[in-house]
Amino acid sequence: MGLNPKYSDSDSVFLDNPSEEETWKLVQEACSRFRLNLAYYRLYSVCVLSTIKAYFGILPNGDAEIKGLAVAKSNSPRFFIETFQRCVALLAKGRRSPTEFESAKEKIPPTVDAAVQELRSGSVIIEGLEYRVELREEPLEKFASKRLAQPYQAAWLLAQQGKTPARGDTIAFVKVNPFRLGGRNFTVKPTAQASSREINVNDYILSLFTSLSQAFDPMNIKLKMHSTSLSEFA
Repeated sequence: MGLNPKYSDSDSVFLDNPSEEETWKLVQEACSRFRLNLAYYRLYSVCVLSTIKAYFGILPNGDAEIKGLAVAKSNSPRFFIETFQRCVALLAKGRRSPTEFESAKEKIPPTVDAAVQELRSGSVIIEGLEYRVELREEPLEKFASKRLAQPYQAAWLLAQQGKTPARGDTIAFVKVNPFRLGGRNFTVKPTAQASSREINVNDYILSLFTSLSQAFDPMNIKLKMHSTSLSEFA
């Protein structure tokens, strides 16, 4: 139909700058030929398509909608989410033209650098680095394994204090420098048991870069830290 589809999913199609008339013709054609009832959903001034089912769009009023990106999921550390939101707010200011958007993109790496410095300086409160994960399996059964996934590491440590979590409970933990206890290796602690000096800063920096890159690589925004790229840092 002469349209320019950028992406499609099981229930949607993203079109690059169609007119209202072209959009309506597509809706009618899909209905008559395939009995699919399409409906107009959103107009984004900017839409960044990352991977399958993961993207973010900036609406004409500057508000952002974020779908499926790892950095914005509810179990991500609050500090990661806030850093991403600051970056999206900068990009939203450039939504009115390609030139303004390119200028806005240049502000992203310095913003991420500032977040990295916050991590390195230890100025991020420990609650801002907390992961919250639901236990999908019975903890007592998992404890019999030689290696424990991080949520179950935290659950095991809680059990040592008589607070054994149950399946379906949400575990709050932070990443710490590796240690051994009871013949096991650990890389996390329940938030309540951890101190700021134990935080594995390098792990958080790498995780921050990895999650942000999912959103920013499609825009060719290359995140670097002290002249070290993400691939070199990894």
